[in-house]
Amino acid sequence: MGDLDLVGARVDLQHLRIAGQLLDPELAHVAVAAVDLDGFERHYPKMLSGGMQQRTAIARAMITQPRMILADEPTGNLDPQHSLEIWNLFEKLNRELGQTFVIVTHDAELAGRSQKRYELRDGILI
Repeated sequence: MGDLDLVGARVDLQHLRIAGQLLDPELAHVAVAAVDLDGFERHYPKMLSGGMQQRTAIARAMITQPRMILADEPTGNLDPQHSLEIWNLFEKLNRELGQTFVIVTHDAELAGRSQKRYELRDGILI
């Protein structure tokens, strides 16, 4: 997992601005709850575990409800329970909101749950 670019960001997304616009606090609360971070609203990244930081990044990606989310190893630092919960969340958002997820993962079990799956072998997309 690379740098999550959470410097100075709190888990609480109520004051998050994207492209200069203040986001709806209710959407922020829903996103924080969806990744199981209720109760950590006033914590800074350095106060969170790697997995919690990863879930914060996922919440930040979700909050603007984009049509597509690109996720590089989104469950790489998560324990098995949270990995499954995040994967279930991605499936729910895809099913209910029509969001597309392009996910890079080494977790064959989770990848096997995808509607479409591609593999990169020796530089060739299969």
